[in-house]
Amino acid sequence: MNCYFRTNISKNSGIGNYMRCLRLALRLKSKGYNCKIFTDQKVSNILLNKSIKHLNLYKKNKKVLSEISDAKKFLENTESKGFVFVDDYRLGIKWQKIIKKRHERLIVIDDFLKKYEADIIINTKPNFLKNDVLK
Repeated sequence: MNCYFRTNISKNSGIGNYMRCLRLALRLKSKGYNCKIFTDQKVSNILLNKSIKHLNLYKKNKKVLSEISDAKKFLENTESKGFVFVDDYRLGIKWQKIIKKRHERLIVIDDFLKKYEADIIINTKPNFLKNDVLK
């Protein structure tokens, strides 16, 4: 089974998202899954774990054009019927709808309360249960 991770890391942000994806990928790989992490640009060698495949979707200094174009670019580089984990606040419901059409499961890692097309939502915000949302 293939597991694909879509996240981003830059000099200014994203290290937590990337490390969360990397840890999940390493754990899933130890269970026999094929894992690949997709980022905008190349990950620094300091953080890179070479036991997990990485692919940068954009050339240096190129930004994501839109959720739709990013989803298409992502799908060009993945096989059908995989599990997709997304930990990137820029990629919302438009991206998710496109990805869900081709992959078995979509897992969104997010700590904001908003609309999702995900099969599973992993909320990393520790105070989630204290929010007024559950009242």
